[in-house]
Amino acid sequence: MQFSLPPFFSTLFCCLVRAVIATVNITTAFVVVVVVVACRFCLMLIPVRCYSCGKVIGNLYETYQQLLSEDYTEAEALNALQLDRMCCRRMILSHIDLVDDLLPYSVPVVGTMPLVNPLQTPTPHRR
Repeated sequence: MQFSLPPFFSTLFCCLVRAVIATVNITTAFVVVVVVVACRFCLMLIPVRCYSCGKVIGNLYETYQQLLSEDYTEAEALNALQLDRMCCRRMILSHIDLVDDLLPYSVPVVGTMPLVNPLQTPTPHRR
């Protein structure tokens, strides 16, 4: 059975889903696809902890984005998240999510590029 994937999947997720579809039945593959789609939209590279004080802030970024979409200002959103320290506020404010910009340039993970001379390494020069 041929199964086509939506174009918004990253290369890593495409390879994972294709491997699962090839090895298991379609019901299990559908469950994996749903989980992968859910994980894909949560994918971000926000630091888990503040670099200065160590407070956990990685779980607050998604809520911060939702508050901004509800017409909160940046200051109001940070106050609603109870981020009082300037270092934690800086971590949220200065984060730029570049994952979606970099995905089109990622290299496929599984089997599309052959290894060119994988075991041959250059010999070092000796004088």
